[in-house]
Order: sequence, then structure tokens, then C-alpha cells
Amino acid sequence: HFKQRTDKVDGGPLLQAILAAIERQDQADGVLSLRDQQKAQTVPWLADRLSRLIVGYESEWHWDSGKWDELDSLMGEGLPDWQAEKTRIKRLAFWDEVSSIAGFPTGPKAFHLHPGGLVGNFALTMGRVTLRMLLEVFDTAKNHEFIRAIADELNQNLESYKLNTPLRISHFFAQVLQEVGRNCRVVEIFDYPPAGLINTFGYFSKNKKEAEMYGRTADHPADQEAIANRAYSNRNGHGGPETGDGWKYRGRGLKMLTWRANYDDFRDKYPLIWSGESIDAVQNPDLLLEPKYALRSAVFFWLRYNLFNIADKGSSDECVDSITAVINKGTDSYEARRSNFQKIWSKGIFNDI
Repeated sequence: HFKQRTDKVDGGPLLQAILAAIERQDQADGVLSLRDQQKAQTVPWLADRLSRLIVGYESEWHWDSGKWDELDSLMGEGLPDWQAEKTRIKRLAFWDEVSSIAGFPTGPKAFHLHPGGLVGNFALTMGRVTLRMLLEVFDTAKNHEFIRAIADELNQNLESYKLNTPLRISHFFAQVLQEVGRNCRVVEIFDYPPAGLINTFGYFSKNKKEAEMYGRTADHPADQEAIANRAYSNRNGHGGPETGDGWKYRGRGLKMLTWRANYDDFRDKYPLIWSGESIDAVQNPDLLLEPKYALRSAVFFWLRYNLFNIADKGSSDECVDSITAVINKGTDSYEARRSNFQKIWSKGIFNDI
């Protein structure tokens, strides 16, 4: 009887949906364990969603001796202690005593809620970045959990990240949008046809046969690793193509951090901004694929070069161009970045910051 009850709950749509969300963060085994629940509380967006659940289930203040008696056979030598515990539980139960009060549920089912989560449903969002705001910027993004985690990291640090005005954060995301695209892809893609390789990278303009060999054609997909290792070879801390440096230190994060020298810089100076913390993005560059570090790699650049001071000067094309020139002076995307900013600014996406 007891197992039938628990199996019914565990197999229900709510618990299965919670299990699926939790197990996306770790290895899936189909069991909602205590460890799974503890891990879920360390993921801000997931902890927030769990805190807002309202669950209808039998109250623990209702005494049902049959439910507890079914555990007797599992207690072994601890049965006397268990019998004492059941007596204590029975004394605490009060549901039957109050069920006759007008308006009080006559059955044992109650709705359980998290008080902090309930209050959060009615809290003002002024001064906070919301998922809705970011999805207006990244309007084709599918991974809403990733975007929500970025919002969580921002909301804990808007002041210290100097993203605490509509103008600053609009400039910031105008640049980010150009780097990662509307779908918020935080890793660089090298899916080029031969002509694209020749027109984009100096290495392939000098080695056209290799562009044909590694670029995407009707006969074969692009060999993206080989492309990166050649396009980004022998510069900025990289060795030749054979070292694999180009692929290992390809663009990642919201600003597309690229080159070993820049990964070194991010690692070495990271504790200057995030005091008491250190990460080794050189040994583990894929850290920048996590929302927290994807954002922080962009914030690092924003703060290091005081781009917020330029943002404070206004919403003109000249201001956007000045920021772009610091980020990537030789880019051909000045016009696109101006367009990104005007779209964000004119729509007032971050007006409530």
C-alpha cells in the first residue's frame, strides 16, 4: 500500500517533469534522489522554479496509522524505537481535530507552498533583468534555462558589473548580440565553404587548396577543427596547426573570447574582479560555455576597458562605434552593431533597469 502510494506520486506528471529538469544538470538515472534535490538548489533558475511550486498532497499533520505501520517490517532491531516514533507523530497530528471547522478541508489533502517563493510571485521587477527582456534580445534562442541563468548572474551583480543603467546594459547587449547572434550561441562555428574561408582568414587566402580540402562542399562537411587550427595559427600565443591551439582556444562566451593569450589574461586577472575566486580557463576553456562564465568573460572585457564610461556618453552612433572600436577595431560589423543598439534602445527593452 505504501509503495503503491509513492510509486503513484513518483510516476505522476509533476514529479516526472521535475526529474527531467533536474537530470538535465547531471547524469540521468531515472530516480529523484536526495542528491538530485540538493544539486537542484545550487542551480539558480531551477531553485527559483521549484520554490514557486504549489503542490496538492496529503498533509503530514493527518494521522493515518496504516501508512506508518507498513514500514514496521523494514525496521528490524529498530522496531521499538520506531513504535515510539509513531506514538510521537500521532501526538503531533491535529488535522482531524480541526477538520470540522467551517471552510477547513474535510479530507487530508492540503496545498503546500514555499512562503518565499509565493512572495516572489508578487515582487516588483524594477531594477532587475528578466528572462522576457533577454528573449527580446535573443529572440530565436531555444535554451531558455541558459538565458535565465545569465539573468540570475546579472541581477546579483548589476552595480559591480557597471550594467546598472538602461544605457549601459543596452550598449553591452548590442555588442554581445553581434558576437553570439540572436540564438545566443556561445561557441565559435567554422562551418565555411571554401570561398568563405578564403575571404575571411588570411591563412586560407594564401592556401587556397587547403580551403577546398577543409571547407564545406557538396562532397564533404567542413572540417571545423582543422579550419580553426589553421585560421588561428602562429599568433597570440598559438603554435602551428599541429598544436591544436586554434581549436582549443576558439571563440567562446558572450564576447567570443579567442586566442590563448586572451584566455591567459582572463585566467590571470580574473581574481582582480572576482576576489577570492579563481578559474583556469586555459586548462578548461569549455568553462566559458557555462552561463556564469560566458557572461563573466564579457563583463571582464567591459570592465577592463571601462566601456561603461563610453556608454554613459549617450545613444548616438558615434558612441556605439567607439565601443566597437575597442572590442574589434578592424571588424566589418560597425553598421550591424549600430543597428543592434538602436533596436534594443528604441524598443526600451531595459528601461526598467
